[in-house]
Amino acid sequence: MTHRQYDSTGVASIYIEVRPSPPKDLIKSIINQLSQSVNPNPNGKWSRAVDVGCGSGQATFLLADYFDQVIGYDISEPQLQIANQRNQFNNVTFKISSGEGIPLEDNSVQLITVCEALHFFDIEKFNRKVDSLLNSGGLFVTIGYYPVPKLTQIDKPDLNLDHIGQSIDNLMQTWQEHGFPVKVFADMINTKYRCINLPFEKVCHEETFKTTSRRSADYIIDLINSLGTSEKFREKFPEKESSIMNQILNQLHDTFGTKDLSSIQLDVTFEYFIICFRK
Repeated sequence: MTHRQYDSTGVASIYIEVRPSPPKDLIKSIINQLSQSVNPNPNGKWSRAVDVGCGSGQATFLLADYFDQVIGYDISEPQLQIANQRNQFNNVTFKISSGEGIPLEDNSVQLITVCEALHFFDIEKFNRKVDSLLNSGGLFVTIGYYPVPKLTQIDKPDLNLDHIGQSIDNLMQTWQEHGFPVKVFADMINTKYRCINLPFEKVCHEETFKTTSRRSADYIIDLINSLGTSEKFREKFPEKESSIMNQILNQLHDTFGTKDLSSIQLDVTFEYFIICFRK
């Protein structure tokens, strides 16, 4: 059963502002793998790509230059509303569906991608759907990044900020202990999905992709709030959530020596990996 984590309009609006998009060299690596087993059409593009668990289109739009048709599927209406608002491509569409129930004909897709979402799916059912949709030689690619980035303060590059990431990890552990499986999902990503069995031929596993953006330090709070469990935990345990977030906020004030977190500039780096499987 697909887990619902991002159905909230509030979370979706934060998500688009703070979550990264995969770097372009990552997409080029995927396309290079695809070209080794499936030839493009005479126009230089492949016919169809599907991005499952597409969210607000972070990875979906990056496929537009390589395919005649790109379809992003997600179960969150708020995420898809934002994706449609951002869409500037005639060959990209977004539709509601679970990963296990995509309503396309068999053998009609050359590339299926899942970015930062595979851990939410019923893997056995999803594997069957992938197998039915892909053409012979087509690729299934899972893309991931650990949701806690590396932080570097611009004017103090030698300052160790690892304790901030540890606080976010501890918060996810607290969510886990209160019935929300987010830490289990994060651990799946951290181990590069080695705990998930996929019945396809693995043709690549790369971990060399990074994306860095300049952010103010209050981004850290927004990043936490972009995790779907954050809002669900707040609704069920408001006092505990308030206490934990105040502790994290005080930690940030102490670390940066100011309560004005918007005045502190950080480089925020997410490290991506891809695993490519060929049918």
